[in-house]
Amino acid sequence: MSNSGFKYFSSEFPSMPRPQYLPTNHNNTMLTKLDDLLGKITEVNNHLSNIESKYSKFEQFMTEKQESDLLVKENLNLLSRESVEFKKDLVHHSLLIERHDNLFIKLIIPMFEDLFGLIASQNQDKKGNILDIDLKLKLERYLIQMKKAKERFAKKELNPFFSSQLDNLLRHRNSSSSSSNSFWYRSKLFLKPSSSSLHAFLDSPSQIVKESNLMCNIAADHYEEFFKASNIVRPHPYTDSPAIEYDNINEIIPEVKLDELINKVLAKKKKNL
Repeated sequence: MSNSGFKYFSSEFPSMPRPQYLPTNHNNTMLTKLDDLLGKITEVNNHLSNIESKYSKFEQFMTEKQESDLLVKENLNLLSRESVEFKKDLVHHSLLIERHDNLFIKLIIPMFEDLFGLIASQNQDKKGNILDIDLKLKLERYLIQMKKAKERFAKKELNPFFSSQLDNLLRHRNSSSSSSNSFWYRSKLFLKPSSSSLHAFLDSPSQIVKESNLMCNIAADHYEEFFKASNIVRPHPYTDSPAIEYDNINEIIPEVKLDELINKVLAKKKKNL
């Protein structure tokens, strides 16, 4: 029997239905894992990029900080050098001031005193009479001013000396030296002894109580009666007095014009005069 009379056409046969679930084989699982791995690698790359940017910013900050520290260090060194120079200038100026003070006090002022004395001696005649009164008064005023200047200079020099002596004296007085002991021994003779302790109470019938328990009871009774006493309040003659009751308190005060009020006040002033 021959099959030559039959022909196959695929269009005449319906197609097979598609499966609802694709079969999961080993290749699909590997692809899924590779996709997950690629996603995690991408996240790691992004994280490393953020870290790199932050590290670059930190390096920039550290570089700027080092530059700022160097600038601050240079400024501090400059200030220290200027401070040293300022101290040198201060010492130099203090020496100059001291030299000028010594020059004025020890040379110029005595020279002027001698010169004014010579001029004052020349301002007299053979009999000792003053030739120019104004010149004499000016010379005396100048001498007084120079004397005050010498006194101020001496006071300025003596104040540190007296202060140091007072410090030394107080330090010796508060020490255990022999001079301190003798000072306080002599001072005790002029100090009045005193005590802050309570030795006895004076009872109401004028009896002296020295027992501690009885003294406590007396004090407790006294303060108990004291706080029980009522306070006596006396009225003040001005602020606590009752209000004055007038007979015409219910009458209405009539209206008055300003001119009438002024004329009334002026009339009363004239009557008082």
